[in-house]
This record gives sequence, structure tokens and C-alpha cells, in this order.
Amino acid sequence: MSKDEYYFSYTTGDAPPKFSPNKKGKNQENKKYQAPKDGFLRIQLEKNKRGGKTVCVIYGFSSQDDLENLCSEIKKKSGTGGALKDNRIEIQGDKRDQIEKILADKGYKTKRVGG
Repeated sequence: MSKDEYYFSYTTGDAPPKFSPNKKGKNQENKKYQAPKDGFLRIQLEKNKRGGKTVCVIYGFSSQDDLENLCSEIKKKSGTGGALKDNRIEIQGDKRDQIEKILADKGYKTKRVGG
């Protein structure tokens, strides 16, 4: 038995379901990046839970057809690092102006969200 399989119970029977009220599941985290289906990409500036580092998050893509190439192009043109995570693009630093221009040249409509 591993450490996670041990449990303490005064009752007999099956083990109680795992419950952790303080942990957010992936579903709750992904709801944060749900955009309405209006054809706009959202560009959001984030600092939370990133050690004080600023990150631009781009989300609201209708499909995941060419996100890897788009992500690498944005990283090259803005001169920063970034990643593709869960159908969203994260670019390091506050590069919202450059990202908006790059996406507009590609034919995407964008909106700034949050700070």
C-alpha cells in the first residue's frame, strides 16, 4: 500500500472518497480561460502564482489547428520565451502591444482583458 492509500475511519466498509477543499482541479483552472465564442482572442496580463513574473496569456482560439507555429512566431517576433498550454499561449513579459500587432497581421481580432 502506498502512502495515499492509508486512511483512518471509525466505520467499516469502503474507503471515503478523496476530498480536498483547498485544491483546485484542472476543470476549475480551465474555466478561468473560457472565452465567449465571439471570434475575439483575449490577451490577459498575469502575475499571480508566477513568482512575481509577468506573463501575457492569449486564449479564446476556436480550434487547435496551428497554435504551435503561431506560438513560435510570436516568441521569435517579440524576442521572449513562452509556452503553449491547454489551448492557450503564454508569453513571458508585458508584450501586449507587440502581440496585438502580430495577431492583427495574421488576421485575428483581439481584446485586452483585465489589467
